[in-house]
Order: sequence, then structure tokens, then C-alpha cells
Amino acid sequence: MQRSLRRRGQKVSTATLYQNLKRLTANGLLVGFADADGIVRFDANTEPHAHLVCTGCGRILDVAPDSVPAARVAAALPKSARRFRGWTVRSARLELCGLCPDCRRRLPTA
Repeated sequence: MQRSLRRRGQKVSTATLYQNLKRLTANGLLVGFADADGIVRFDANTEPHAHLVCTGCGRILDVAPDSVPAARVAAALPKSARRFRGWTVRSARLELCGLCPDCRRRLPTA
């Protein structure tokens, strides 16, 4: 983001950038999450959803909660949730990892 602003001739310090991301997250305009590599990312989609992550290029797509992959995982949750008696779940995050169509096409054919 900082590089994008600099390319447009707008200077912004790293501290200012992170302070603004923190404020936007605190006010519910962004959601922060750590990806599979532990890198913190920010999402402007604050509605419940899952992420489809390409392990090849790092591309991240939103997956609606009523989509087939998310619905299958949600259907399995009640059984596993029984093991966590006494817990109050406040949020959940689902990350589906695999290869996007572009990365799959780049794989050598066997």
C-alpha cells in the first residue's frame, strides 16, 4: 500500500500507515488476520466469510459462507464443537488453501 501511494507522489510514513490501519480496524472498517505464513493482512470485507488462499502465488479470494466449501466445513463444526464445553466462541476464521487455476496451469504435466 505504501509503495502504491508513493508511486502516486503521496508520501506516507510506515508509522502513519499502521496507525491508520489500527484505527480502521478498531472502528470495524477493516478486519485484520494473519495468513498461512503469519503475515498480517487487512480485509475491507467485514461480513462473515472464508478465504481461499493460493499456496503458489499467495492470491486470496473471499468465499461466501453459503458456498459449497464453507457449508461443508460448517456442517462438520457442531460435532467437533462439543469437545469445547465451557468455551464461548466469539469469532471464527476459515482458510482454504490450494492452487489457483493460473498456478495449476503452470505446473509441469506428467
